[in-house]
Amino acid sequence: MKLKTIKKMILVMGMSSWLFNHTVTLYANDSITINSKITKINNIPVINQFPELPTGCEATALTMLLRYYGVDVTKQQVADSLPKEPVSYYKNGVRYGGDPNKGFVGNPYSKSSYGVFEKPILQVINKYLPERGENLTGKTLDQLLEVVKDGRPVMIWATINMLDVVYQQRWRLDTGEMFSWPGNEHALLLVGYDSTYIYLNDPYTGQEKKYKREVVENRYNTLGKRAVAILPEEKVLKLSVNGRVIEEVDAQEIIYKENKVFIPVSYLTYIMDDVSATYRDRIVYLNIKGREVQLDTRQNKMDIVFNEKKTTELSYEVNKGITRIELNGLTELLPITYSVQDEQLLMDVYKVLEISVDNELIVTEEGKDILLKDEHIFIPVSYISQFIDSFNYEYKDKKVYIQLEGQSYILEREQDYIDIVLEDGSVVPLHYWIEDGITRIELDALIQYMGYEYVIQDSTAFINRYLDEEENEEYEQCI
Repeated sequence: MKLKTIKKMILVMGMSSWLFNHTVTLYANDSITINSKITKINNIPVINQFPELPTGCEATALTMLLRYYGVDVTKQQVADSLPKEPVSYYKNGVRYGGDPNKGFVGNPYSKSSYGVFEKPILQVINKYLPERGENLTGKTLDQLLEVVKDGRPVMIWATINMLDVVYQQRWRLDTGEMFSWPGNEHALLLVGYDSTYIYLNDPYTGQEKKYKREVVENRYNTLGKRAVAILPEEKVLKLSVNGRVIEEVDAQEIIYKENKVFIPVSYLTYIMDDVSATYRDRIVYLNIKGREVQLDTRQNKMDIVFNEKKTTELSYEVNKGITRIELNGLTELLPITYSVQDEQLLMDVYKVLEISVDNELIVTEEGKDILLKDEHIFIPVSYISQFIDSFNYEYKDKKVYIQLEGQSYILEREQDYIDIVLEDGSVVPLHYWIEDGITRIELDALIQYMGYEYVIQDSTAFINRYLDEEENEEYEQCI
């Protein structure tokens, strides 16, 4: 077969840089190890409170936490930053003392002192990292482990060597309330866990130690479920869709944290024409390509089933009345790719097409869209035999075997194109991508191979077939 002159009229403009698949490029995060046996945060310094701070376990644990987030500080500087409360003393036969909820009772440089609880610790965190102190007091141990799983260590209150709590000392606070000091009180940094053990950086030994989960849970609960962490740094991203910069919508910024992008629902209309959102009675009604999804703002995630085949978890959060959706879930529902570079969210959107061959519309299969991306059409292999009789395909051993004009080719997941040889001996790259069990082939090479032409109009690709030059001339004379 001779190669004919190819004519293409592309009426859809504004597409940007080339991407073959849905790969999400984000900043790498190798600070946490997660496998079937253990989840542990790496690269956290382990610091001994001795000899300088014999009662300064809280200051030392906090120093480890701050250093993990890049704050260059010593345990002495942290100890000096803590507000102080007086040690116990007698007045008129009544024993008075300081409130660990207001400051360190005594002096962490002294052996004859006590300690401090979470509120003053949060004050110090916010001094070094404004508005990033997170009070986790009251959370269950399992909830704290979820924070660790996200790559954030947690400072907890338990006991030295996980000994029993002993209540032997009581004093009256300046409020008149009686307070009992929990003997053996200790602060540690929770850095990991497995099915049996909890892993903690221990200021008392200057080492990482592990204790049985049920023991740690008991001591943590006995100390009042006190815990603090540091919120991830939030970066405000600018949005560019297909190379066009989108202006911010009031103060509804796009937030980047923990390698995740959260985009306000108000921005969705800038991304896709057939996506919209409305608020009513604490529910966000999200319309995605004609399908309505209801997001209850009192929750933070939901499962969505599209095409009755695949379940997608859509995560979201509500902050100051603004609902933001985590972008990874949307990439499962919408034909978009994105990357984060230099505080820019670079988003590429491709359109879903119908396809007509010789003015006859091809019936498409549910969920197997024909995609237009950067002026290139990607068509599922299951459609190709509807207009190329010589095309066949077969899935086998995680590969796709295709036959075209009697020639055999193999499409492998690790690659994104193969070279095919035309009748005149020239080589044309045949681009493809395999995702979610669907193999799509880029249409240009097929068109060149078969000598057809196509036109894109109103989200439909019109393919016209030409059998050979003589039949083509007869066809032109007829019209």
